Amino acid sequence: LKLQFLYLIGAPHIAATPFPPPPRQQIQKTMMQQSLICLLALAAGARADAPAAFDAAKRAPAGAVDADLPPFQKARTVAGADGARVTHLQPMDDAAAAAEPTWGAGNATAALGAERAGLDGWPKHVASLLPGAAPVTVEGACFKNTTMAFTIDPATRRGKLMLEYRDAASRACADIYLMLTARRWSVQHEFFSGTHTVMWFPFESEAEYADAAAHGVRVVLWTGTWKEELGFLYQLFRVGVLQNWGAIRDFLAEKVNIHLTKRAANTLLVPRAEDIAAGDVFAAFHPSMASLMIGYATGRAVGHSAMVLELDGELWLCENNAKGLENFIPGPDGIQRTRLAEWLATQHRLGMMVWWLPLGEAERARFDKAAAAAWFRRHEGEPYGWPIVLGTGVDSVTHSLPPPMTPDLLFTGAALAQHLGAAGPVKQQVMTPLAAKLAYYYHDTAAWDCEDMACLLARAAAAGVAPIDLAALPETDALLYPTAAGAKQAQYICSTMVTKLLQVGGVLPGTLDANEFTPRDVAELAIYRQRPSYCPANDGTVGCFLLGEYMPSMAGHGTVPPYAHMNTKCGIAPPAYDKFPEGC
Repeated sequence: LKLQFLYLIGAPHIAATPFPPPPRQQIQKTMMQQSLICLLALAAGARADAPAAFDAAKRAPAGAVDADLPPFQKARTVAGADGARVTHLQPMDDAAAAAEPTWGAGNATAALGAERAGLDGWPKHVASLLPGAAPVTVEGACFKNTTMAFTIDPATRRGKLMLEYRDAASRACADIYLMLTARRWSVQHEFFSGTHTVMWFPFESEAEYADAAAHGVRVVLWTGTWKEELGFLYQLFRVGVLQNWGAIRDFLAEKVNIHLTKRAANTLLVPRAEDIAAGDVFAAFHPSMASLMIGYATGRAVGHSAMVLELDGELWLCENNAKGLENFIPGPDGIQRTRLAEWLATQHRLGMMVWWLPLGEAERARFDKAAAAAWFRRHEGEPYGWPIVLGTGVDSVTHSLPPPMTPDLLFTGAALAQHLGAAGPVKQQVMTPLAAKLAYYYHDTAAWDCEDMACLLARAAAAGVAPIDLAALPETDALLYPTAAGAKQAQYICSTMVTKLLQVGGVLPGTLDANEFTPRDVAELAIYRQRPSYCPANDGTVGCFLLGEYMPSMAGHGTVPPYAHMNTKCGIAPPAYDKFPEGC
C-alpha cells in the first residue's frame, strides 16, 4: 500500500520501485493531488478543481517509459561503493535555466510560524541544508532521528545529499522527504535504517550554482503517519468536496480555535425592509474549501463580504465572486449584483451561513450612496482580482502564512508548481503580484517581462528584497495589474471591493488601503449599529444572523475603529488569533 501511494505521488526515483514510472501528465495531476500544490493554494489562493484532483488518484497506465518524464524529473538509481543506495538526480533543462532565484536566509525561515498549530499529514518545511554546514537532525513519524547534510564539490559543481536514518518506529514504516531547490527536486522515502546518498548532477548555470551554494536544499517533511495522512485526506474530502458542516466545524475547532454553534433549525430570517439601507454589509461563510482556506489563514469564520447598494431605485446585493474557486455558487465571475431577496434565498438553499451588518446611524447618514453606486457601475463586470490575494493576505513577514507554509516553501514550491501543471495559477497569483510590487516600489518595470518564477525571483534578488518582503508591502490602489484587454488597472476581491465602496461612500477615510482588508477585517470595523432586537442572540453586540445550520462567533465584530493605514502590517497569533502589534 505504501509503495503504491509513493507511486501515485510520482517520486522522481520511482524507477527504484517495481512499478513503471508514470507519464508526465499523471505526475502533474498526482502532485496536485498531494499536498504541495494544495499548500500553494492555501497561501496564494490558487484555484483547485476537486473532480480533477480525485481523478489524479487513478493509477498511471502501464508501459510508461522514462522518456515521458520532463527533463527535471529523470533519475537513475545505482548501488554505491559502500552498498548504500545512490540516486543521481538530473537538473531542470529549459530555456530559463540561466535565470535562477537567489533569495532568502534559508535556515531562518524553518521556524517561521512554528508557534501556530500545523496540519497533521501535510508537508512541513523542516530545514534548509546549507553546503558544508553542520548536519541537521530531523524527527519524523517513522524514524526518530534522520541526520542530513549537503555538500558541493567546487571542482565538479556536483551536489551530494547524505541522509542517515536511525531509530525506526517499526520495520514497515517510512518517512517522506521532499528535497527542493529552485530548479530541482527529489522525493526521498526509505524503509530501512542506514546511510543513503543522493548525488546531484553538476550545477550548469552560474545562478543555479550560486543559489545552491548560498541557500542549499530546502527540506520538506510529510509530518504525519500513514494513518494520519490518509485520515487527513479523508477529512479534506468531507470538508472540501462533500461540504459537510460537521466536518468543517470539527476542523475549525481543532486547527484554528474557531467554534461554530449548532442552531435548533436552519431558518431564514429576512430583515424588515425599512431596516435595510444602502451601505449595509453582509458577511458569509460557505461550506467550501475556499471559505475553509480563508478561515484557516485569518483565524475567523468570515469568508465573504458583500454590500447593499441602491441602483435604479432598487436595493441590490453587490459582491465580487471567485467563480473559479466556488463553482457551485450561481452567477458569473467577478463584480456583480443580485436582488437581495433572491440572493438570500440562494444562500439559504446552498446551506451558507449569512449575517447582516447594518451601518450605524451616523455612518448611514454620512454614506454617499450616489457616489458608491457610480463607482460600482464603473467596475461592474470586472473579473475577480486574483493577483491581489497574496498581498491582501500577507501583511507580516513572519506571521501571515498559514502553517506549515513558510516563505522558502511557498516560493520554491511555486517555482516547482509552475512545471507541474499549475503555470496559470502561479503566474496569476504569485508572479503577477510580485512583478507589480517590483515595478511600483523598486521601479523595475522589466519584472513584467519575466516568464517564470526563476526570472522573477532573480530580479527580486537583484533589487535586494526577499519575495516575502515584497508580498508584505502594502497593497495600495496605485498597484496596477494587467487586464485581458492589455491595459493595467487596480483589481479587487470581495472584501476589498466592499472596503473601497465604504471609502468612496465617505464612511472610511481615504488614508486606508482598501486592498489590505480581508473579510475578517471588514466585519471588525467599528461602523455598525447594535444588533436589532428581533435578531438571534450571539456573543457579540453587532451582527444579525440570518441563516445557517451553524452560527459563528461575532465577538470581534464592530470593535476596531478605522485609522490610517490599518491592516497593512498585522500578524496573528493563537490561541485567540488576535492581530498584533497594536495599531497594525
